[in-house]
Amino acid sequence: MTHALDLSRWLTQPCIIIIGQMPGGAPSPTPIYVDDQAISTKGHTVVRWIYPLPADPPGL
Repeated sequence: MTHALDLSRWLTQPCIIIIGQMPGGAPSPTPIYVDDQAISTKGHTVVRWIYPLPADPPGL
């Protein structure tokens, strides 16, 4: 699961990386299930969005 947190792939190519956080005590944006039952989740949530850019940007 932690391999999804590795940003090194994106540091070698053009992209926009936006990292934010949900307000403290917010419920998880994705439900988590244990034994087919949703569990109550609250806490610090970090969200990430990566927008790849063309490798050859247009000239000015």
